[in-house]
Amino acid sequence: MPSRRGVLACVLAGALALTPVPAVADDAPNGSEAAIQRGVELRRGGRNAEALVEFQKAFALDPSPRARAQVGLALQALGDWLGAERWLTDALQKSDDAWIARYRTDLTGALATIQAHLGSLVLHVDAEQGEVLVNGAPAGALPIRGPIRVVAGSIDVVVRAPGHVDAHRVIDVAAGAEVSETMALGPEVAPSAVPSSVATPPTDAEPHTRALIGGYVALGSAAALAIGGVVAWTVRQNAVGTWNDDTRCLRPGGGTRAQQCGAYQDTANVAFGLEIGAFSAAVGAWLLLRGAPAATSTAAWCRPGLLGLACGGEF
Repeated sequence: MPSRRGVLACVLAGALALTPVPAVADDAPNGSEAAIQRGVELRRGGRNAEALVEFQKAFALDPSPRARAQVGLALQALGDWLGAERWLTDALQKSDDAWIARYRTDLTGALATIQAHLGSLVLHVDAEQGEVLVNGAPAGALPIRGPIRVVAGSIDVVVRAPGHVDAHRVIDVAAGAEVSETMALGPEVAPSAVPSSVATPPTDAEPHTRALIGGYVALGSAAALAIGGVVAWTVRQNAVGTWNDDTRCLRPGGGTRAQQCGAYQDTANVAFGLEIGAFSAAVGAWLLLRGAPAATSTAAWCRPGLLGLACGGEF
């Protein structure tokens, strides 16, 4: 027997497909309507993930309340309760829209079904900086303003603040309930001891010993620079991936991509500069090693490798 959610989805899909399309003067709403119709047909065939893509295309072409509601219904079918609530709630706020008014009863029922899977967490943390993670995903920056919407059940909460050990707790939140919790940060983390000076080799060291130390220092510098370049490359790739993620950087009502995810673009640019600088310096250290006098018994080398530079040596 089909579930209540499945019956509701089918009823809405059928109703949406029969909705007359108003005449429009530009191409964007027409393209949006075509994408909505393709999404409705995909929903009828149970292909909800593909339908979601079509509805997102429709919303990008024309951010109408109807397209917004269709995205929410597709997210509901996929079990993304938090996303579905956000999109449907935003759509239902457009009370002056004729399509929303016509199907308000059905859409309100769908929202009630979605919210039956959710709860709220009111978190009190004595910190002005840091972040909260819920089930491994960012849920907000400290200080938290207002309740955090969560999927009902046992949720894993982590609070991070600069200079403190992470605070961790598993909290049970029942469907439809609002749970209030106070989390104390872990003890302060002592700064790691850094030596004030680095001992220098004795001035009367033999030439071979000096060459040996110089080879190790140069080799270590080249390897460290290469590793730094790899880290910068990884940071840039992650930032670019987030910048290109429409679900995170084109959230409805959040403004342009630059307004929502400008920080990731800045991170990618800074990381790219560090990446170029690190690899360039590593190559310089490699060339310096190759130009070392052949009279010493030091044999050090760096060459391009899989992730930047591979370094080694015999001393």
